Amino acid sequence: MIRILLLLMSLSVLLSACGGEHKTSVPIVENIYVQHMKDFTHAGVEAMHQERWASAVHAFERALQLSKLANAPAKITAAWYNLAMAYKAEGQDGKAEQALQKVLLLAQHHGFLALEKRAELQLALLRIAQGKVVLNMQGLASNLPADIYLMSAKLAYLQHQTLQSEQAYMQAILAAGNNRSGLSLQAKALMGLSLLAREKGDQKTAKVQALKVLKLCERVGAPRLSANASLLLAGLKGEVSEQERLDYAERARDIYLILQDKVGELKAQNILKEMAK
Repeated sequence: MIRILLLLMSLSVLLSACGGEHKTSVPIVENIYVQHMKDFTHAGVEAMHQERWASAVHAFERALQLSKLANAPAKITAAWYNLAMAYKAEGQDGKAEQALQKVLLLAQHHGFLALEKRAELQLALLRIAQGKVVLNMQGLASNLPADIYLMSAKLAYLQHQTLQSEQAYMQAILAAGNNRSGLSLQAKALMGLSLLAREKGDQKTAKVQALKVLKLCERVGAPRLSANASLLLAGLKGEVSEQERLDYAERARDIYLILQDKVGELKAQNILKEMAK
């Protein structure tokens, strides 16, 4: 009987704690649609990291629906951008361009500068990939997110503006954080610097930067970027020993094989064939 009374007293305290009103504390109220949107966004980001493009598209489509239900312009615009990147990764350039145009329109209307710049740069990169002529972009303001500088660097690289590309890659590294996303951005920027150094014939710098890429990829898990860095190192005849080149080429080939990247696999195989002669 005593146990039952104690149990009832405990339940009474719990119910009181749950249902009682605390006048001195402010209740935490969270929009359920925003919470679900965050969950789907996180799932989409993870799918993008693992190159599961269809899953990323599905997750970001649901995140967009939920952001609309939350009726939050900033979240709607960001959700459109995420979906555009998933479409682009999946090879649906038409849908990607339409989504980016939506981002641009919303960002300009609501004054979201970072999202506006992202949309402009991504549209320019899409059009270059389609063989279209793109005007040179104007210089970027300071204190922008790292990914914007990274996109700007890639665009300048494709437009053969070496100095501007190098400067933008350095800005990306300085602006990137030290979380998983930030380290991934740093790795991509270092890869860009390595490619620029190789093109200038500076194999020593190209090697140093590519090795940094490999270390960061080992931490964050970016197999394709890791394979690209390994392939670059395998091609540095004057700076990397034959045994190291062989090892890098084999590692790159194995990753490309798993990722079903026929182009990358062929490049690695060609290096291995050349070394076997």
